[in-house]
Amino acid sequence: MTAAAREILEIAGRLHEGVVDPDMWKQGIDRMCGMLDTPLLLVGNITRGGRGVSFAFGHQTDPKAVSLLEGPLADPAHNPWLSLAEQHPLRRPASVADVGGKEHLEGSRIWQDFYIPFNLGDTAAAVLERQPEFSNIMVMGRRAHQPEFKSADMKSFAMVLPHLARAWRVRRALAEMEEMAGTLRFVLDRIERGVIVTGPDGQVRFANRAADALLSRGQGLDARQGRLRAGRPRHTDALLSLIERAAATGIGAGAVAVDALALPTGDERPLAVVAEPLAPAHGGALGHPAAPGAVLFISDSKGSTRPSEDRLRIVYGLTPAEARTAALLVAGHGVASVAEALAVSPNTVKYHLKTVYGKVGVSRQADLVRRVLADVGGLAEPDKMVPSGEPSPRAPVGD
Repeated sequence: MTAAAREILEIAGRLHEGVVDPDMWKQGIDRMCGMLDTPLLLVGNITRGGRGVSFAFGHQTDPKAVSLLEGPLADPAHNPWLSLAEQHPLRRPASVADVGGKEHLEGSRIWQDFYIPFNLGDTAAAVLERQPEFSNIMVMGRRAHQPEFKSADMKSFAMVLPHLARAWRVRRALAEMEEMAGTLRFVLDRIERGVIVTGPDGQVRFANRAADALLSRGQGLDARQGRLRAGRPRHTDALLSLIERAAATGIGAGAVAVDALALPTGDERPLAVVAEPLAPAHGGALGHPAAPGAVLFISDSKGSTRPSEDRLRIVYGLTPAEARTAALLVAGHGVASVAEALAVSPNTVKYHLKTVYGKVGVSRQADLVRRVLADVGGLAEPDKMVPSGEPSPRAPVGD
């Protein structure tokens, strides 16, 4: 094996390890740039038509240069390289000759605004991948004092390209999944109801913030060595059986699609646990293959909070007195106990209640409770909610 071949294998290995290890990715790019003797490298996307350019990765690249390429020079009329995104064969190196030659390039705006100011002499590029809306492109450049890219350079470039394209595609897909996972976690953490995803044996795969708080209290439900456990062995058996039945749904076991149980907590009200399946047969609905398991939705009356007066005032436009009345009614109080709590007459409560009904759009207390809990109940961090047009609460310095 030649030294060049060993070098390319080393680069390929580092790039593929770099899919999950940023340090290895940087080392792979460094080695590739060293082998090709190019100090400048950019990887990014070009939209259909070539008028939208964004670079996700750069090596020894001046931020001002990137801003130019993404801004004033993101136009095929000024930047001949953009035409490669739709026309050039995939993973085949392109030279200046492929964009009209050096004379044509020197007559374009990119030469005056980019090549000369940033001391570039020659560039090469390749299209790594095409998607319906955009193409991934890689561009590398040499300084004006360096020799131009020769056929041997382009041959080495071509040998590295398939490894670079494959690693970049996987790296980008993982980044998109991590972004989506972060978004979903953010959303689920804003729900007061506990949400736990488990394996078929009760191993916890995911728990939102409300579920973490519930498990930490250990009243009625906790997790030992990552496996769910109820307060008593027989309740644990019932919980694990519930999870097992849900996990088996859709794969021939004939289990119900949704099932539930109540777990005693030692307080007045038990935990209500509803299980839904997460089985391979439901991969179509999920949009991806699913490992067998269950999703548990846990109602915890002790851990949840009723909608605050401020939240009711903001959402429905209630006055402070109306919001206080509505909050007590939603919490289960009758007219008499609301009047006693607010130190007003029952007729005053009825007057406020009539106005509240009109603003919320209901005609009786039971409908009020259902509407309020459906609209604004179950959301975490109600103190961060502000009316439209008002400034959001400022976080303390250092958060």
